[in-house]
Amino acid sequence: AACPLFSRHYRAGLNMIPLIEWYRRHPEEGAFLLEVAMGAMAGQLVNIDPATGATSMMYHASPHMRAFDPHSGDYGLGFFGNALETGAYYVVDAALGPLCFLCVATPQEGGGGGGGGVAMQEGGGGGGGGVAIEPRDAYRISAYLEPLGLYVQSECGRFSRLAYDGRQSVQVEFDAGSAQLCAVQRLKLTKQALQRPGTGFAVRGAPLVRGAYESASLTMLVTFSLEGAAAAPVAAA
Repeated sequence: AACPLFSRHYRAGLNMIPLIEWYRRHPEEGAFLLEVAMGAMAGQLVNIDPATGATSMMYHASPHMRAFDPHSGDYGLGFFGNALETGAYYVVDAALGPLCFLCVATPQEGGGGGGGGVAMQEGGGGGGGGVAIEPRDAYRISAYLEPLGLYVQSECGRFSRLAYDGRQSVQVEFDAGSAQLCAVQRLKLTKQALQRPGTGFAVRGAPLVRGAYESASLTMLVTFSLEGAAAAPVAAA
């Protein structure tokens, strides 16, 4: 008997959690774990019927079927994985160069967020003049910058754009609707990959309140130094 082929099963949305969290801490191992995790993460949203909003626990990918399962099953578990980990991932791959997962990256000459750029290299902090990153994930509240090993999360407000100058700053821009929801925007910075350069991450002119930087402005400028290395994957200060 032929073995059935399932795709985007709800369990994939859970199984990808340790994969993508390991990748954020160890990007030097390559982008394979990220690619697998991204497929599982994004696939959970594909299982939602755009016409009715009904969910399916998986897709039957066998050639004689090719249809969504009529049962929702434990779809919510897979959706939880997407809600927990989805975000924009900017990666500079040794073989393929700059890549943007769930985002669009546009090269910026002369620096993206303040300051000149240097040549972008895999595993380094250079930016080749900088890059503008526009998130395209479902929530647009998280972004990972692999050249810095930096995880950027919004605790209030939604990203419209991040501009990394490749040298000394990341400009984070929130969309206009954020001001209607948040008295202040809250930005959490976490240095996760010790193998990547960058220390002293902070938002210029913004106080650190309960582990996140607060500002009423829709633009925050994250500054840092490319010298030295972090001692542990803790919230940047």
